[in-house]
Amino acid sequence: MGRQSKNKIQETSPLNGDSLDAVVEGIKDTIGDVGAQDPTWFLHSGNLALDYIMSMKVDGSGGYPSGQICELFGDPSTGKTLLILKAGAAVQRAGGIFALADVERRYDKTFGAIHGVDNEKLVRFYPKTIETFTVESYEMLSDYGKQAKILIAVDSLAALSTEKEVDDAEKKDLKADQGRRAQKIKQAMRVLPGLVADTQSILMLSNHIIDNTGGYGGTNTPGGRGPKFHSTVRLEMLRTTPILIEGKMRPIGVTMRVRVAKNSVAPPFGECEMELTWSRGLDRLSGLIDIAVDLDIIKKSGAWMKYGDISFYAKDFANVLADHPEILLDDRWSKNYFTHGVGI
Repeated sequence: MGRQSKNKIQETSPLNGDSLDAVVEGIKDTIGDVGAQDPTWFLHSGNLALDYIMSMKVDGSGGYPSGQICELFGDPSTGKTLLILKAGAAVQRAGGIFALADVERRYDKTFGAIHGVDNEKLVRFYPKTIETFTVESYEMLSDYGKQAKILIAVDSLAALSTEKEVDDAEKKDLKADQGRRAQKIKQAMRVLPGLVADTQSILMLSNHIIDNTGGYGGTNTPGGRGPKFHSTVRLEMLRTTPILIEGKMRPIGVTMRVRVAKNSVAPPFGECEMELTWSRGLDRLSGLIDIAVDLDIIKKSGAWMKYGDISFYAKDFANVLADHPEILLDDRWSKNYFTHGVGI
């Protein structure tokens, strides 16, 4: 028996180019071509620097990849909800649907409108449990995912309970049940990704930072490893810095810092800083000049910036871009920012 198998292996001839192509096409016809689930579009984040570190696109066509799950995690007041609203406004402008699972019950229509959300077209729902959120999201994507671009955002994943926790509360039997909650979130992460990919929708998860059970081992995010494994992009929201006017105590805004903790569509671990002011909202161009300097697109000399023969101050960057849009079309943007200078 072993000798016959060995002879068969020896008699097998290697495939030539045409034969190999035929075999590949046959396999695709048999089991399907998964390439159709690659991102077909990207959702603008509201800031070009953030778009770039997520997708290496700086012309407004980058951002969150379609067909994927994106997790935003960090401490309170680091900008998670703001980025969700900016993404929601962007998908609405593109003629799509923004569905917000307002788990924390604190969506502010005025705040949303300031950042571009059309409240009349906003689909706002209030799931109490992970199971309810999973079912409602699945039904939404199944029924309408092929008809329009859909962004489903949950704010926040950490606030979702389980059906058992709700039942226990009705019996006045409150217990910590982190293990069961993590299990249910993992189940949701196994059920939803395939449908998100098939419909080329986007699922955004806002998540908190919590201490590990027992207080040992540092911090973690609720939901166990499910969101970490199934998220294509994970954005870590870092500490914000107040923006102050000289001689004044009250901040006029904050500088937000974002780090790409995981990325499966572009190199990870990039960081950017974005300015958010209460009067103007999120600055679309803030942080971009720092990346341009790293890529040697713009040369820095003291307080002066220089692009070719054009010299300017950093504070005038927006005006320079308006007059010279070719800066954003420079071939050097297509370089791999994270391996720049390494020789790859």
